[in-house]
Amino acid sequence: MTQATYKEPIDTNYTVIDDEFDENGYNYSNESTAKSKRSNGLSNIQSQIDCLDQELYPFGFTFLDIAKDSPKKQKDKYDCADIICTLIKDQKMMGAMLEKGYLPIRLLSKRAKIAPKIIEAHEGYIVMAALVITGNYPDLQPYFDYVFGDE
Repeated sequence: MTQATYKEPIDTNYTVIDDEFDENGYNYSNESTAKSKRSNGLSNIQSQIDCLDQELYPFGFTFLDIAKDSPKKQKDKYDCADIICTLIKDQKMMGAMLEKGYLPIRLLSKRAKIAPKIIEAHEGYIVMAALVITGNYPDLQPYFDYVFGDE
């Protein structure tokens, strides 16, 4: 005996509010609204990247440079997360980094118990992540949710 599968009934009682249809019955108004929402979101992200780029300048990095510095291995990614957490939680260290324009590698290495070599290899990425998490970058912050274990 075969088991019958349940199918949801199709709702045929709907009303069309928009009347912008072509000869095939396709509604283009929703598509243009979606495109404008996407372009607004992209322009907002682009403006945040531009602001971040200006904040990275004193450290000697650009947003495009960070691609080389970003961790490729999972272990390095989580080591960077520990470093970023350590940096953000220590207000004196974060303030010194912002004031002096460089990352205190030795101090971070001791506090996070991670080799200085890893910090040096991902220095730009660590600086950028700290700036994004502590700054006003709401569209970029979700990329660093893993730092606090929200991945």
